Amino acid sequence: MRDAGSVVLLKGGPSGLTGTGAQAFDQSGSGVPGVCEAGDRFGGTVALLDVNADDRADLAVGAPTEDGTYADSGAVWLFRGSKAGLTTNNITSFGPSALKAPQKGALLGSAFAR
Repeated sequence: MRDAGSVVLLKGGPSGLTGTGAQAFDQSGSGVPGVCEAGDRFGGTVALLDVNADDRADLAVGAPTEDGTYADSGAVWLFRGSKAGLTTNNITSFGPSALKAPQKGALLGSAFAR
């Protein structure tokens, strides 16, 4: 689907990035909440961070043009990090309504603060 989006995590080491152990995710994948739709731009923004202080990188993924109640309300997913890499176990996803924020044209997930 055009502009549905996806994310790929590449692992690296002293020699740089490698495809070995790479992980790919999109909304049609098992364990990922939502529905893969054209134009969602899933992965349009990403940020690696450790949200639960377990010394594992978690991945925040934005889909700024995900449709909720209104077009382009946007959404964010949080993939948890594990010893083996990212996992969909305990994945969290939310749109602006979960934050009690305005939804129409919100474009939630269009940018992450650093």
